[in-house]
Amino acid sequence: MKYISLLLLAILTGCASGPAEKSMSEVQPSPAALFAPPPQLWSAQKILSGSPEACADEALEILKALQFISVAKNGTYVYGNLMSNRAAIKCIPNGEGTFVYTVVAGPEKKQVERLRNEIFWRL
Repeated sequence: MKYISLLLLAILTGCASGPAEKSMSEVQPSPAALFAPPPQLWSAQKILSGSPEACADEALEILKALQFISVAKNGTYVYGNLMSNRAAIKCIPNGEGTFVYTVVAGPEKKQVERLRNEIFWRL
């Protein structure tokens, strides 16, 4: 009897199913997401005399010095997060120098502008 009960329990457990998952096309965005203001996006660019690798190393140190977290470097591309802001710096070879493109995105205009300026001035 004990074995029959265990067998019955195993069969019933195997037949149980959870609620069906909705496909991505059925999921509707929330009203807050639909009507939220778009993020601020500030950018700047300049030409530096060093190599793209040196530029990326400097960009990495700048983001760390500004207390960005999750700072990552992928070749000559560096990015990181600070609260609800994200910064990215791309260093591209340009003749004998390096073209640097800096961008910061976030919800508050003044903070995004300040972070962009601070990163840009330190390059």
